[in-house]
Amino acid sequence: MKKSGTFRAIILTAIVTAIAVFAITTFLPFIMGDKVLIGTDEYEEMVVLRSRFDKLLSLEDYVKENFYQDTADVDFDSGILKGLFSALEDPYSEYYTKEEYAELLEEFDGSVTGIGAYITPGPNGSVEIVSPIEGSPAEAAGIMKGDLIIEVDGVGTEEYSFEGNQRRIKGPAGTQVQLKISRTNPVTNVVSELEMTITRARVETPCVTSEMKTDDIGYIRISTFDNKVSKEFNSHLEKIKEAGAKSFVLDIRDNGGGDLDQVVELSDQLLGVQTIVTIVTPGQPDTVYSSDASKIDMPFILLVNENSASASEILAGAVQDGNAAPVIGDVTFGKGIVQTVRGLMDGTGFKLTVSRYLTPSGADIQDKGISPDLLTEDIEKMGFVTQYDEAGNQTRDGLLDYAVDYLKKELKP
Repeated sequence: MKKSGTFRAIILTAIVTAIAVFAITTFLPFIMGDKVLIGTDEYEEMVVLRSRFDKLLSLEDYVKENFYQDTADVDFDSGILKGLFSALEDPYSEYYTKEEYAELLEEFDGSVTGIGAYITPGPNGSVEIVSPIEGSPAEAAGIMKGDLIIEVDGVGTEEYSFEGNQRRIKGPAGTQVQLKISRTNPVTNVVSELEMTITRARVETPCVTSEMKTDDIGYIRISTFDNKVSKEFNSHLEKIKEAGAKSFVLDIRDNGGGDLDQVVELSDQLLGVQTIVTIVTPGQPDTVYSSDASKIDMPFILLVNENSASASEILAGAVQDGNAAPVIGDVTFGKGIVQTVRGLMDGTGFKLTVSRYLTPSGADIQDKGISPDLLTEDIEKMGFVTQYDEAGNQTRDGLLDYAVDYLKKELKP
C-alpha cells in the first residue's frame, strides 16, 4: 500500500508539473539559460511575422550596403510607417514624425510657422494658394489667391507629394524659402512666372473676422474651423449686433474645414430642431448630431465656393437642407469623409480616414460637393460681377455685393 501510494504521488506530481510547465510556456516566456521558451501560439505568430517582414529587412540591409550615398542619417523606420499609410492611396491619411505632429497640433491651436498661406493640391503637381493669411509673410510678398507654386528652393513641386511640398514650404521662423510662382491674370488670362524669396515667421491664424457692410448688415468670415471657432464666432456676432446689425453675411469661401465638434456647435447656434450631420463608420452604429430649438434670431446668407470643404460642407449642407438661409456661390469641394487624429506615446502621431458623413437629407457628397441654391454665374447675370485690376487684385466682390443687396431687401418693412 505504501508503494502504491508513493507511486500515485509521483504520478500526480508529474501531472501537476507538466500542467504548470505547459501553462508557463503557453502564456509567459520562460528563460532557460541562453534560450527562451514560448508557447505554440506565440511561436506560430512569430513565424508568420518573420515571414512577413523578412523581405522588408533584407531590402533595408541591401539599401544600406549598396545605396550610393551614406544612409546613416536616413530614418528608415519613419519611412516604413509613412509607406503603411501611403498604401491606402488616401490623401487625408498620413503618419507624422514628432516634429510633424507638433506642427499639426500648432495648426489646430490657430498658429503656423511658415509663409502663412492656406494651400491645396494644384494641377500637375503644383501647390495652389487658396488665400494668404492676413498680416503674413506671404501677403507681404504679394502672393495672391489662385497662385500656383511650381518650385520650392529650385526643385519642382511635381517631384514631391503635396504633404512633402507642404513641409518644404514650411520651416523655422527666420529662415528663407525660394518660391517660383505661376500666376494667371484673371483679366487678360496671361500666365506669368514670378520668383520670390520669403522669410518664414510664426503666424497667428484668426479663424473669424467681422465688419459692418451697411448700418444694419454685418459680415462674418470663418477661414477655418479650428478648436476655438465657435467661441470666436459668438464674440464677433455680439460685436456686429452692438454695431447695429439686424442681419449678416456668413462667408465660408476658401474654408478647408477643421474640427467636427466645432462645426456642430456652431451649426447648433444657427439652426432650429433638425439633424446637422450623420457620421457613418463601418462596424458601428451611425452617429447623428442634431440641433435644439434655440438659435440666433437674425436673417443671414451663406457664401461658399469650390474651396469650401469638409466641415464647411457640413455647415452648408445643414443650412441648405434645413432651409435656414440661402446658400450661394459655387459647387463646394466635395470632401464627405472624416479623419481622426491620434498621438502615440513616443510623440509621433497619425491621421486616418475612419468615417464618411451624410447631410441631413442623406446625401453623400464625397467627390460631388454641394450645389448652392444660387450659382455665381447666375448672380453675375444679374450684374453682380467680381472685378479685378490689371495686376489681378480684386476690386469688387460680386457675390458679397449680391448677398448685401439680398439682405437689404429682406430687412425692408
